[in-house]
Amino acid sequence: MSATRMQHSSILAFCTTALLALAHEGSSHAQETPTAVRGAEVKLVRELKKSALLRDASADDRARALEAIRSLRDASSYARLWKEIRPLGLDVNEAFFDALLQGGSVGLEFLTTIAIEDDDPLKRLESRTRLPKSATPEMAALISKHLNADKESWVNRAAMVASATNAAQLIPQLIDAQSAEGTTTGTGGNGCWIVFGRQTSYIAGLVPVAGDNSGAFQPIPGIIYEGSLLQITDSVVLIYRTEVYTALVTLVQANTGASVASLGNNKELWRDWYRDQYPALAAAWQSERAKTDHADAVKEVPDA
Repeated sequence: MSATRMQHSSILAFCTTALLALAHEGSSHAQETPTAVRGAEVKLVRELKKSALLRDASADDRARALEAIRSLRDASSYARLWKEIRPLGLDVNEAFFDALLQGGSVGLEFLTTIAIEDDDPLKRLESRTRLPKSATPEMAALISKHLNADKESWVNRAAMVASATNAAQLIPQLIDAQSAEGTTTGTGGNGCWIVFGRQTSYIAGLVPVAGDNSGAFQPIPGIIYEGSLLQITDSVVLIYRTEVYTALVTLVQANTGASVASLGNNKELWRDWYRDQYPALAAAWQSERAKTDHADAVKEVPDA
């Protein structure tokens, strides 16, 4: 290794250690020095972007930088940190996702937000697969909020996250979110005209035309319509959310083992089934799973 490279690595290691120490020390005194706490880890990431996270950086430097990313703990800076980290490579994104997993409920909420709101499908997938298999109450509340969002994409993604985190408490909301109904597109005016028929031309009149020692008539063509006319004065849009339906079916099957394909997208059938059959099915399924888990545990116990 050249002297320049060794010097660069030493500076990087010192910078990383010092800034992380400042951030973590400040985290225990967040009320006393909020500005220092919020700025330290953001400053660290910006320094890493100019050195160890460059394309020509050594593998060792990049590994240390990724470890520094995994050590980020300042929950108040998650949004700013993600803004800095998001454009970087997938390995850097994944290191930040690992840091969020260690960030308690706030970290899980931010990871859930990325899984729903981010526009990059790969980032959404990587963040979603890291979420716990059982949603926390805070995660469930956040997913529920997105299921009521105005953006269709957020509703669909929230349903996928609900299914991935086994948020069974959201099944009633998923039932209602299968479709969006009653959205009107007009106020009673003429929306469009639809004609079924044919047109026949005829001479509706003549216009005399006079010239030098001559005269003539210019025909005026007319059109006769034969057939039917349909006038659309208003319309209603019904949106079927196939992603929500798929997530709902997957979530129900994971908690009951029952096939619900016969319910289709009929919300009334779904509500009746959830009220009358789901509690008993879910209880029986959990009891059966508990017996299976106990049997597996007994098999794993070594003989005395």
